[in-house]
Amino acid sequence: RHDRHLRQPSTSARVLAAHSRSGLRYWATLCYAPEDEPWARWLNRALKVYRVPKSLIGTQRATGLFPRRLFPVFLAGHPPPPVSPDDDPVVRARRDSRYLIVICSPAAAATPEVDRQIRCFKSLGHEEHVLAFIVAGAPGDAVGSEASLLSCLPRALRYRVNSNQEITEEPAHPVVADARRRINGKHTAFLLLVGGMIGATYKELRRCEFDRAKRRIQLMIASSLILAAVLCALGAQCYYNKLQTLQDQEIAGMKGMLAERAKRRAEQAKQT
Repeated sequence: RHDRHLRQPSTSARVLAAHSRSGLRYWATLCYAPEDEPWARWLNRALKVYRVPKSLIGTQRATGLFPRRLFPVFLAGHPPPPVSPDDDPVVRARRDSRYLIVICSPAAAATPEVDRQIRCFKSLGHEEHVLAFIVAGAPGDAVGSEASLLSCLPRALRYRVNSNQEITEEPAHPVVADARRRINGKHTAFLLLVGGMIGATYKELRRCEFDRAKRRIQLMIASSLILAAVLCALGAQCYYNKLQTLQDQEIAGMKGMLAERAKRRAEQAKQT
């Protein structure tokens, strides 16, 4: 159900080419419409804190070695038009990025700047390095239908782009992760997106997430047991100390009583 929305990248030349560009500064550039900025910031934070599972780090595959982190990520935003392409930080970031992640929605499909950034990135020869992260679609469209996808995918994303940044009539097939609640949801779509970036399948990442959560629960249980044992030991020590104090007080009282009796006997002996 999940994998049909994301083309599996395990044998794709797209990921192999991306990993071979190891000198690039950014893992990805986020392209989005102003209305989708909350989604862009959420995705940026999610990628920033995400750690590739230890069982996958350094694993050699056709896509290369799995990385430890998928950061930094560049938030393209919507800066004012630059004087020249060399002065455009967005253009420089795209040249230094392995991937372009397009946050797709009806707003993005209707935003010329989003279309321009996609055309610019694809014209650099990175047609296969574009990933679509769908966050909204036209109301009333059938779930998973072509019409629903077309309503939120910008035209430059749906068709190939030549070196002159011109959209051709040849359809493109971008990797798509659908975060809409009625399709995959936010968390599943995020794992699909990560899989598309590092060349792992959704099942691999999901299993690693499950194992990670399992180890976290086991660690919490072990920590709770250790804490309970320490508290029990402290409680037992406090109880022992209290008993010892009471015993010492009782012994001191008995010694005092015996001393008082001995004193009275000595006084009685003197009187007689």
